[in-house]
Amino acid sequence: MNFKVVFLSLILITPVFSDTGNATKPVDSSKFKDVKLKILKVIRSAKSGNAESQLKLGMILTKGTWLKEDKKKAIEWWHKAAEQGNVKAQLLLGTVYLDGERVKKDL
Repeated sequence: MNFKVVFLSLILITPVFSDTGNATKPVDSSKFKDVKLKILKVIRSAKSGNAESQLKLGMILTKGTWLKEDKKKAIEWWHKAAEQGNVKAQLLLGTVYLDGERVKKDL
């Protein structure tokens, strides 16, 4: 019985770890440096009042890919961009308020 459990476990786990060849390749650090510089540029531009950068920073914060996910701050950045007339930010805010995501639902 114990042998069957171990055997079945190995059969089920093997496909998950079968493609470990890519995991040993070195990571291209220049790619991370480029992304870091681009994100810093977006942050500086957003803080200086650029509506398009505020929209982008909100998107980055929503995804949580390169910065820690923070939907509350993302909404704040979208609000700043929407106040300047950025239509995409206005649409995103509309969906946020419609869904009641991180804000009080407001139809």
